[in-house]
Amino acid sequence: MGKDGQRLVVVTLALMILGAVSPVLAMNYTFTSINFPGATQTLAHGINDTGSIVGHYSDGTTQASGFLATPVPEPASLLLLGFGLAGMMLWRRLS
Repeated sequence: MGKDGQRLVVVTLALMILGAVSPVLAMNYTFTSINFPGATQTLAHGINDTGSIVGHYSDGTTQASGFLATPVPEPASLLLLGFGLAGMMLWRRLS
């Protein structure tokens, strides 16, 4: 098997590992309440592709205020990043 064949095997195995790990990691959902400090009511209106949540809250007066909540990366994302880096290192070593 030549260098190209070895690269193909490494890439295929890396994709298979990431494909098998992703569903397992996706099964661990975490739900978090969004309660703005001092608010009597907090409503989320939407979420974008990056996970940012937009909404508004009321503090008991007639004025409503808006908020934008941005997510913090979870440990599973770091695990996937580690697998990617390890695969790149292995790819380079076999080159």
